[in-house]
Amino acid sequence: DGDETLVIWGYDNKTGQEELFLNAIAHLCAEGSFHEWRGEDGAMWRHEYGPKGAVTKTATIVWQ
Repeated sequence: DGDETLVIWGYDNKTGQEELFLNAIAHLCAEGSFHEWRGEDGAMWRHEYGPKGAVTKTATIVWQ
C-alpha cells in the first residue's frame, strides 16, 4: 500500500507450500512483522518474520 506496507489479502493454493512463498518474500518484511491466517476449517496460525525468515506459530483460543 502507500506507506510501504505489504498487504496479502489471501493465499489460494492447496499445495501446502505457503512457507516457500513466504520465505521468498521474507526480505520484504520487517523483523517482528507477521501475517495471520485462518483456514477454511477455522484453524488459525501466523507467520512471524525474523532473521531466520518466516516462522510458523499456531493459535490457541480460550473462551472465558
